[in-house]
Amino acid sequence: MVSVVIQFIVETCSPSALSMVFEVAPNLPAAVQATVLWIPLRTYQYIVRHGSHADGPPSPLGDLALTLLLVLAHYPAHHAQLVNGVKAGLQALQDDAAGADAEQGGRLSSVAGARGQPSISFARLYDYFATGPQSEGSTLLLYTLLHGSKSFQEYVLVRSDPETLLLPLLQQLYKANKRRANHLYMLQIIVLILSQDTSFSHNIHKVMLPGVVPWYRERVLSKISLGSLVAVVLLRTAHQNVGQLQDLYLPTNTLAALANLAPQVSGLHSHAAQRLVGLTSLLAKRWLKLSQALGSSGPNQDIQVLHDFLRILLEVVNTVLSLNLGRNPELVYALLHRQELAAQLRGREGLAELAENLQAVIDFFNSRLDSVNGGQAAAPEGQADWSVGRVLELVQTFAQSWRGERLKQLPELRFVYEEEAAPEEFFVPYCWSLAVAATGGRLLSWNLGAVALLQVAGVEGDDALLEGQTSNASSSWSEEAMMADSQV
Repeated sequence: MVSVVIQFIVETCSPSALSMVFEVAPNLPAAVQATVLWIPLRTYQYIVRHGSHADGPPSPLGDLALTLLLVLAHYPAHHAQLVNGVKAGLQALQDDAAGADAEQGGRLSSVAGARGQPSISFARLYDYFATGPQSEGSTLLLYTLLHGSKSFQEYVLVRSDPETLLLPLLQQLYKANKRRANHLYMLQIIVLILSQDTSFSHNIHKVMLPGVVPWYRERVLSKISLGSLVAVVLLRTAHQNVGQLQDLYLPTNTLAALANLAPQVSGLHSHAAQRLVGLTSLLAKRWLKLSQALGSSGPNQDIQVLHDFLRILLEVVNTVLSLNLGRNPELVYALLHRQELAAQLRGREGLAELAENLQAVIDFFNSRLDSVNGGQAAAPEGQADWSVGRVLELVQTFAQSWRGERLKQLPELRFVYEEEAAPEEFFVPYCWSLAVAATGGRLLSWNLGAVALLQVAGVEGDDALLEGQTSNASSSWSEEAMMADSQV
């Protein structure tokens, strides 16, 4: 059955040919249908065996097998009673570490588990994503498994080394200017899915990264936790995209992940704190300026979008201060450094309560710092030592007497990733664009001007075809426990 599917893909390159595979599948013998379910497993054998080592040469066969798997897994059934056997096989995957280890050379097991379900070594699969090629195909496969396979998602969330998976993803997000929009969607959604787990969010703040982060260029990042690095990269990505207000999915997914991480933030790095408060202040200024410019001219979409993003960021800051102020002195310091932020937003509709909470924190620490300044009037030139280190030390000391009840308690902000009702509108063109990139000019001769599926007019080559693939139909996010009057 595998050879039949490959023949349809390689020789005809037609979506209608794939339709034939799924339409005839219900009428095939049980043994043949079972063979369809092993397509993911056989494909993984090529992917992991040939492509799991970052320092080894890429495997053309592994790349093609990966492309084939993605096209099959995301191909929609045309009738409600039909089932995509490849997608069902991926969703039913179970861990078979013992079976994989027992085979010579560590080959993946393609034998069904004890309950008749397909099984595979999750450890080797995890290693592939952590150390294998950083490609769009591997990112899409990781998304497919995290979203579709509950067993694999649980395995990833309980691993004790989240940095091995997250660092390559963060590096790709950091180099966003070299990524297509669809690739960025997948990277951000993966982080969003992981951020939904409270234990995972808590654990990444315990992981301290050794040395410096070599690919981060804005400044030297040392002594930073994995959680703080996640926040830095997400905030940087949001900063790059939120100003244009054209593709709202990029900043939306980024801020949603930040909101999920906020309750577990601990030991926030100074650079992360500065970026968080800085982006919040920037959005506040833009929102106020645009609101004043348009006045009472009526509802405006840009104003509402800026308001919604600003509120999410204020919720993030408020959550960290409400739950973990004592463990995040750098955030308090950054807030004291931009005290005008709270004053600008006080009394503003939909933001007043959040601004008042920030002002309460600022007033509390200002009063304590003023008392220190008054008590050190005998210092040289009548001034206290206000170095960064000294202020942080005082903030940590005063935080011990801080009581969270000074702040108005607000519902916790949580986001849950959900696919759109018709995800194939995004994934089918996306997977076929990857197929064109993987096979064009080497194995197949594509008439790109006649490709109606990708809806690209006047195409001159593969790059133009791929650049034309943007869509906002891939995802949505919902909120849990939001304030009743929130318009986010």
